[in-house]
Amino acid sequence: MNKVNQRSNKEGLVANEDELRNYLKRKMNQKFVSLVYALFIFASAFAQKGYDRRDMLSRIDTVLYSNFKHSYPITRDTLNHFPDSLAIEGEIVDYVTGVSCGVFCGCGTIKIKLIRQYPHYPYEFLFVAVPCFNKFPDGFKTRKIWKVIEIPLNDHSCYWTEVPVNIFDSKGIPFYTLTE
Repeated sequence: MNKVNQRSNKEGLVANEDELRNYLKRKMNQKFVSLVYALFIFASAFAQKGYDRRDMLSRIDTVLYSNFKHSYPITRDTLNHFPDSLAIEGEIVDYVTGVSCGVFCGCGTIKIKLIRQYPHYPYEFLFVAVPCFNKFPDGFKTRKIWKVIEIPLNDHSCYWTEVPVNIFDSKGIPFYTLTE
């Protein structure tokens, strides 16, 4: 086992090389998103022409999504086929952080693999959008119970419309958001 993997195992961060690679990729993405956010704040503060929020959001989207192979929209339950709320057991299999809230706001997304099947939600994965999700909380690593609600169709909060960061193709399954 190499030194990096030994050090990571001692800290309890990863169990194998794939997890180490995913961990390092996520850390790089977090730093990249933070750097992009800081650059645009700086650029908007010292810009010589007038401030145009839509132009800045367009630039942020361009830079953020050029870092990812694919990006997908935050889908919602437009036909009312899914439960309004869920309490399920599952484990996080992947996530992507977004921008922190302040001048701009957005969300990151989490992909959760269900531990067991539910008659009212017969899918393998649950997709969750988390407002202002710029840092992965330690408690999420071991969390197994998830209480979520659907993102309402009429919710046009900046989290879902300004700079949502999503790399998961939910194939039409709507995104939920955490209740706690």
